[in-house]
Amino acid sequence: MSQAYSIEIPNDKATTYKVVTLIIAIINALAFGYAYLRSQQGIGIVLMGALIATGSLIIYSIRNNQKNALPFKIEISFGICAIIWFVTGNVWLGLPLLIFALLGMIINKKPIVQVNEAGIFYPSFSGSNWPWDTIEWVILKDGILTIEKKDNHLLQITLDKQVATNINEIDFNSYCAAFLQKPITTTNLQANGENAV
Repeated sequence: MSQAYSIEIPNDKATTYKVVTLIIAIINALAFGYAYLRSQQGIGIVLMGALIATGSLIIYSIRNNQKNALPFKIEISFGICAIIWFVTGNVWLGLPLLIFALLGMIINKKPIVQVNEAGIFYPSFSGSNWPWDTIEWVILKDGILTIEKKDNHLLQITLDKQVATNINEIDFNSYCAAFLQKPITTTNLQANGENAV
């Protein structure tokens, strides 16, 4: 069986991250504005930081309010602003901004569940590999992916409608059942589907 499945799951941290990012972008722009007004030397680099921080805040705010807008990687501007803070001697402002930018790159990666011959890879913070012999059963029914491990760890994920419609549930369930050596029948689907809801 060479077939494998890559299933994008909803990023439950995305909404919180957007709010926190907006707050940090506002604080960063205000801090650069204040530093510019108070600066007596190195005013050019502080002005550049203020322009980058303010510009990225405006672009990020506009893009977040548009449904089909291209994503804007504000983490890049955070990284540049952090370097500017370091150059101006404000390590205590640059370091948290740089750490947040790096965390943002990790958090904003699309979370993808990989299902293949080796087992299931779940995109937790450090990533979790679950070989088939640790899994009790896997079922995809009505757009809900349910994975139960033999240690009674149950995971249920409601897929986005578009993602769910691109997966043939019968083929997926048969694929998983072949590795679990449990035949998928209509009775099993109904029983497991009831538990999965």
